Amino acid sequence: ASSIESVCLHDKVMNGPVAYRACRERERSALQHGPRRPDLSGLDRDTLSSIESVCLNDKIMNGPVAYNRCLIRQLATLGPNYRPVSLVGVDRDERQSIESVCLNDKIMNGPNAYQACLKRQLESLNRVR
Repeated sequence: ASSIESVCLHDKVMNGPVAYRACRERERSALQHGPRRPDLSGLDRDTLSSIESVCLNDKIMNGPVAYNRCLIRQLATLGPNYRPVSLVGVDRDERQSIESVCLNDKIMNGPNAYQACLKRQLESLNRVR
C-alpha cells in the first residue's frame, strides 16, 4: 500500500483527487495481475537488506509491480550455489572497516557485488574461509 501511495503522490499533489484515485486503481489492478512478491524468508539479513536497497527506487518511484519484478530479478542473480561470505572470526574493527568499504556495493549493486567485495577484503587480510 505504501508503494502505491508513493508512486501516486505526484497525482495526489499536482493533479487532484480524480487523477490520484485513478492512479491508485491502476496500481492495484497491475498488482493483482502482476508478479507476486517472492519469498525472501530464507535469506540472511545482509542479502535481504542488499536486495531491498537495490530495489528501493522501483518501490518508491514505480510501484509494487516494478518492485516485485526487481526483487525477482535480484533473487534470480543469486543462483543455487549462493553462500554469503562469513565474517566470523574477524575482529570488530576490521569487520566494521570491511563492511564500510563494501557498503556502496551492498546498497547500490546488490548482494553478488557485496559478497565479492567482502571476499576481496578478506583476501587482503589473508583470511579467506
